[in-house]
Amino acid sequence: MIVRPSRLAALAVLTTLAPGGAVARDSGSRLPPEFARYLRPGLYVEQFVAEALRPFRVADIGNDGLDAADVALARRRLDALGRAQNAAFFVGADLDGDGVLSPEERELARQAPPGARAPGAKDERFDRLDGDGDGRVTLQEAVSAPGPSSAFRGPGEGSAEPFMAFDSDGDGRVTAAEAE
Repeated sequence: MIVRPSRLAALAVLTTLAPGGAVARDSGSRLPPEFARYLRPGLYVEQFVAEALRPFRVADIGNDGLDAADVALARRRLDALGRAQNAAFFVGADLDGDGVLSPEERELARQAPPGARAPGAKDERFDRLDGDGDGRVTLQEAVSAPGPSSAFRGPGEGSAEPFMAFDSDGDGRVTAAEAE
């Protein structure tokens, strides 16, 4: 039996062996940064490939290969998840249940138990959620703001978009065989 090495696995191995992660000057010899985040010490190559392909498998509707429609739907799902995280944060911080996070509630949220959040983390979230900058956050502002899953990630991170680079035959669809 002939075992064909996975392109993704081969790029991962080359990236870990080469200084600075650059194997050669052409981009086809480097692991894209969106996938490099799955690398960690002690991880078997097979585990890396399985983790790196998870967003592909989730986004590939119908298991017929990833196309632009699948990628767009995956991006919409990530954005919706971010809005849901904002809504959950809002409800947990709206202590009086009036539908508005006041400056007082903001201060109370900042006083979370020690170690629960990094210093200033809540302030950044409030600032991001306060769409009109009036110091108060409404539920509408909270769900309209980019969620933490999209606000602190670059384009394509955690989504299916990077897999489109593996479209070796140029047909606009990436099959599992092309992605691996």
